[in-house]
Amino acid sequence: MTKCIQQRGRDFEKAIPRKYLASLEQLYEEWFARYDYSPTVVIETDRLDYVERMFDRLEVVEAIQKHMGKR
Repeated sequence: MTKCIQQRGRDFEKAIPRKYLASLEQLYEEWFARYDYSPTVVIETDRLDYVERMFDRLEVVEAIQKHMGKR
């Protein structure tokens, strides 16, 4: 998560303590593990740059469409 903040370069985000971001990430992971109201799609974004690279954006769209049964 901190890598994304550094890449965006927003000054107000750089001041967010790493400990807070780590706890936020942990809470999100716990919430996601319990979520069962609808199907979910897990997209490993650590290896994707869907902001800068069109191929990566297409991969995300295809993963979603495949999950929705559109491909």
